[in-house]
Amino acid sequence: METKRLFMAGIFLMFLIMNTNAYEKKTISSGLNEATIFYNGAELKHSASATLTKGSHELIIKDLSPNVDPNSIKIKTNNGVMVSAYEYYEDHISKKNIEQIRKEVEDSVNYYQEKIKLIEIEIKVNKEMHALFGKSITQKILSSEKDSCKNKMSLDELIKAIDYYKNKSIEVETLLMKNENEKTHMEAAIAKLNNRVETVEEETQTVGMLKMNVTAKDAGTAQFVISYCTYDAGWKPYYNINVISTDRPIQIISKANVFQTTGLDWKDVKLTLSTGTPNNGKTAPLFRTWFLQERQTISLQNSAAMQNSYGYDKKSAMKDLAFEETGQNTLSDYLTIEDNQLMMTYAIDVPYTIPGDDKEQNIDLRTQETKADYQFYCAPKLDSESYLLAEIIDAEKLDLPRGKAQITYDGMYIGETVIDGTSTMENLTLTLGTDQRVSVKREKMHDFSSKKTFGSDIKQVFTYKITVKNNQKKSIKMVVKDQYPKSTQKGVEVELLKETTKPTHNITETGVVTWEETFAPGETKTYQISYSVKYPKDMNLNL
Repeated sequence: METKRLFMAGIFLMFLIMNTNAYEKKTISSGLNEATIFYNGAELKHSASATLTKGSHELIIKDLSPNVDPNSIKIKTNNGVMVSAYEYYEDHISKKNIEQIRKEVEDSVNYYQEKIKLIEIEIKVNKEMHALFGKSITQKILSSEKDSCKNKMSLDELIKAIDYYKNKSIEVETLLMKNENEKTHMEAAIAKLNNRVETVEEETQTVGMLKMNVTAKDAGTAQFVISYCTYDAGWKPYYNINVISTDRPIQIISKANVFQTTGLDWKDVKLTLSTGTPNNGKTAPLFRTWFLQERQTISLQNSAAMQNSYGYDKKSAMKDLAFEETGQNTLSDYLTIEDNQLMMTYAIDVPYTIPGDDKEQNIDLRTQETKADYQFYCAPKLDSESYLLAEIIDAEKLDLPRGKAQITYDGMYIGETVIDGTSTMENLTLTLGTDQRVSVKREKMHDFSSKKTFGSDIKQVFTYKITVKNNQKKSIKMVVKDQYPKSTQKGVEVELLKETTKPTHNITETGVVTWEETFAPGETKTYQISYSVKYPKDMNLNL
């Protein structure tokens, strides 16, 4: 009897143990393995493993980012394990190494404060320059009015002075706006970091948790892969452009600035950089009915987009372009580039560690060399400076997302430009800087300019001479541009006087004329542009 009682108790105990194991609760850690970073946002991929008995279980996977789009969560598993339900939530846990975290935050705040000081200095200098421009132009006009008729500024000189002030004002205002935006971004980063300090003082941190109900078909170890999107990370492309000389290929070093504030420190993570952006609820647009309404006529603006090219003559030698990868100081051997219909991706087969302190981490991607057509360019009506340009045909083969570029010429830093491989411009043209050794002068030829009245109309003839001199010791290609007005008013007639104006190209749609020639060392050439404008005498035109 006693033996039977013990036997039944053993069976009951086994049944109880089986039922207990049938719905087991476990909390397991996860590790961040991969990150696909978009311009604004990232997809993170974690892995975790758990030893399961046969039956149902409740698993809690920790160490996820607290900044997650819950709708983007995806879970993969193996060994016949099925995930029947899941829930993402945030939890607060005690911090470790509080002093170390506080020091990291304070170092980051000091970093941004130093950058703000530099930006404020630049803002101050730009404002002083702007005020100086305004004061100079005012003094010039006032002194001209006080001078005798002999030294008095002509209307043409006055217009040129005002145009110069206008262009410089636009340039300075653009720099000020850029500086203010950068300062605002830095101040927001400091505010975010200071808020994190307060969190550290509370000795808790927010972490992402994922609770799952899973069913194991058989006992064993199951692997879990959890991916999700976060908008607290991103990257920006930028470049180093090295030009040794105008008879050598141009070297373009592609780089990336990567940042993240996901609440996690990325340690030994495989990175993939993507030019795409998470959809975030966007839908393709549809047309609405277009109702025409009268509006003011807008004058044509002189822009590179309308010209569509700095130059037009393409030498046959440029047809055989060579695009070469160089492995020096880059990750070219570990970089895999894929291009699909939506985006380009740069997968780096080397693990990276990126702290979550919003500091930009610089990553070298690859170095490419390509032949470039070097030429000098000047539009003296707008700017008397001569610019050295490098024009790359078929630049789409280089896969260059839009980004800033630092330029060095013959080992010397000469400035910054912008690379835009997605531009609608015919070719990719890089502005490498100005060169004082190529001088250009534009002056009005008063003997060939006139103003006459014909009944109720006035007809004016404008003639300008452009003088270009190559003071270098070698031959150069030179592109010179000027323009004549286009009429958008009834009763206003504009004619380019072709007997005296003989450009290489005349783009009549925009009124832009171009001369393209090769200059020998020390050679000087002159060009002439003449046009007439006929208009009613009671009309005030911006001539």
